[in-house]
Amino acid sequence: MSNSLQTLQPEIVCQITEALMLTHGTTTTLEVKKELREQGFFAVQEEVSALMAGLAEERNWKFWSNGRFRVYSFAEDTDERLYHYLKKDDKSWEILVDGKWQVVSEGNAARTTPCNYQEFPSNRHAIAHAAGLLMIQESKGYVPTMPRGLNLQHRYRYREFIRQHPVSCVLSFRQGLQNEIYPAKFQLHDQVAHGALTVHRRVGYAFDLLREDARAFALPAREVNAWKVADELFEKGFFLGEAQVSESATLASGERMGRWNLLEADEAAKRTELHLKTSGIYKAEFYYKNDRRIELSYENWQPETELWPMVCLLLGIVADS
Repeated sequence: MSNSLQTLQPEIVCQITEALMLTHGTTTTLEVKKELREQGFFAVQEEVSALMAGLAEERNWKFWSNGRFRVYSFAEDTDERLYHYLKKDDKSWEILVDGKWQVVSEGNAARTTPCNYQEFPSNRHAIAHAAGLLMIQESKGYVPTMPRGLNLQHRYRYREFIRQHPVSCVLSFRQGLQNEIYPAKFQLHDQVAHGALTVHRRVGYAFDLLREDARAFALPAREVNAWKVADELFEKGFFLGEAQVSESATLASGERMGRWNLLEADEAAKRTELHLKTSGIYKAEFYYKNDRRIELSYENWQPETELWPMVCLLLGIVADS
């Protein structure tokens, strides 16, 4: 009969014991043995008692005797911090414990998923509850892995600011593509052809925007990683520098010319376009009421997968809870 039962491990005994203490405040070696058997483990009283005695020293549980069995409970509270990131196919599951707070986030691994906050009576209660949830997720096939992109630890650290609305922000980009387009005339064989001369510049730009303008600025990039800045917002940016210049020419028909002889370019009719990529953001500064300010930089955040998603969270474009 015992061959069909699961082998007892200290980690399982620990999880069961702390789950019972979490639910009832205390538990006994007898109650733990019964729960282990109900969950399909081969458990005898002597082995369970020995494992719990060792775990009590390791986990700092309190214990006393009721005359027949030892009674266990959590001891004085600790300040243990816990974070796990698990993944299954295209789904992610994260859990963080900080003090008495437990935060869980789950959903599509490619998106910023909502957070669920829960406060417990103590840090020990929060850690024990998290251990139980972790065991459940692993039984569903979720596998621990390294987080990629904006993770729960980032969002928890800035939770106070995510829940507020910034008054304004400064968003700085590099490797933007600025196109200056001039109506032009070209010498094509023995004729004059009309078209456009475009000067391409790799530029850096910063935008000092009020919150609503910043939301309008960032919204086009919600589903894509590159976008054209609206003309009215482009005018609010300021030039940071130029990295590269090239030119191209097209005929009025849209055909691109490999070689051309420019006769005239109408500078007065020039129009300018600015295209940005989310991977080009390198700094974001947010200003709040009461002179509060935070600054996020590419030096500590991966631009496209961490910094830009956090910008969207702080602007309220993506919900966090």
